[in-house]
Amino acid sequence: MSIGVRVSRDAADWFLGLRAIIRRLDQNPGRGSVTPENPVLRELSYGKRPRSYRIIYKIDEDRRLVSVLHIRHGARDRFPPELGA
Repeated sequence: MSIGVRVSRDAADWFLGLRAIIRRLDQNPGRGSVTPENPVLRELSYGKRPRSYRIIYKIDEDRRLVSVLHIRHGARDRFPPELGA
């Protein structure tokens, strides 16, 4: 049995934009800023306030790999230092 899901055009556009910004990290992973929680991690913002999101990611230079660790609403508190994102 298949359940159909209808998605609004705005939601689809938002998701496609998020996916595009993440895919572009492949070309320029260093463009994000260092996170305040952990200097090894980087972040990009997506969207406009009050609906912005933080894309938190890590770059593995040796393996030439970018790993997205979290996508968090921008209004949420920062991670506690012991978690380091």
